[in-house]
Amino acid sequence: MTEGFGASVELLLTRHKAVPKSALQRKGVDRPGPDAHAESIRATPLLLAPSRITIVDDVVTHGPTLLGCAWVLCGALPKAQVRGLAAVRTMSGVEIEQMLDVVEGGRIFVRGGQPHREP
Repeated sequence: MTEGFGASVELLLTRHKAVPKSALQRKGVDRPGPDAHAESIRATPLLLAPSRITIVDDVVTHGPTLLGCAWVLCGALPKAQVRGLAAVRTMSGVEIEQMLDVVEGGRIFVRGGQPHREP
């Protein structure tokens, strides 16, 4: 995994408190937000702080888990550039035209207390 992708692979985050699984919530408002995820996660202490961190996630829907993780890492390692990478991003109400639709430079932000993802 480290060949060509990054200098190293490290376990930087540990969930210390369970949060409701988003996929099991029927309504979006019932899903835990980025603040709930950030409060349930701790950063692992490091001897040497990296200058760049890429958070790797399997699936991003709206992004609260990824955003919560980024907040924790930014707080613990304020000089590091924190980015996210997801294998899959979901698209509500959009017809899938192809399986490979790479997006670079997308962003996740909070508006009205809820995370939003572009694109």
